[in-house]
Amino acid sequence: MVVGIDADDDRGESHGLSPAATPVYRRVTEMALRHLAAVKELEQTTPPATRRSRSSASSTPPARFGDEPVRDALVKLTQATVQDKLARATDAKKITESVIAGVVSGFTYPPAIQSAHYLALQGAFAAKLHGDLQTKTGWGVAGLYAADAIFAS
Repeated sequence: MVVGIDADDDRGESHGLSPAATPVYRRVTEMALRHLAAVKELEQTTPPATRRSRSSASSTPPARFGDEPVRDALVKLTQATVQDKLARATDAKKITESVIAGVVSGFTYPPAIQSAHYLALQGAFAAKLHGDLQTKTGWGVAGLYAADAIFAS
């Protein structure tokens, strides 16, 4: 029998029985965690211009979010991806594009990680406002500060 991680993986509980204690379930969890670690390493070592823009979280079967270690790894990967994308943005236009892309991509995430994604996006945006943008001027920068004031209230 070949154990793999595929789009049809359904590892949820059935009739009150939890498969989490079975060796196969643990093996699939370990494989998923190794896969996510490899994706994170790939994103960290790949030049920014050639990175994929799609997050692993949006393409992960919903049943996998019931597996706490896998869900936690997906949350960390999503947060790192959001923070990295905003960290690389150097001007108001690119920051705006990154924030909008982050908001829109967040709509595709399952509720299990959506809030963590938006918190990471908000934190990375705040870091830009209180860091790089403090010395910049222009209408684009003013617009970002205005958007922050509107959404903060």
